[in-house]
Amino acid sequence: MLTLARLFLYTRLESWAMKTESLAHVKAQLSALVDEVVHTHEQVTVTRNGKPVVVILAVEDLNSLQETVELLADPQARARVEQGRREIARGHYTDRDEMAQLMEERRRREAAAE
Repeated sequence: MLTLARLFLYTRLESWAMKTESLAHVKAQLSALVDEVVHTHEQVTVTRNGKPVVVILAVEDLNSLQETVELLADPQARARVEQGRREIARGHYTDRDEMAQLMEERRRREAAAE
């Protein structure tokens, strides 16, 4: 059964920049490929005999995917995300300038309380 979390994960993986390299090329260039993946967040699909067998993915991106799957697996969290989307669509949000002002006011209150 394809859950919402898996569907999102597959969609997210497909939307990320991804290149394909042969196992022979990866063996010869592993260090450079790892550096590239870490810095660009591009995935590298490794093929053996022309068939995809593994993906090289930055740990930061893997963690992000795992957190997303956990979030989507939690009905209450999904409901909060959907509520937030509805509020944004209605124009109920704090923009950058408003947030900066709120944060400055908070800093002033905290400094005055010290």
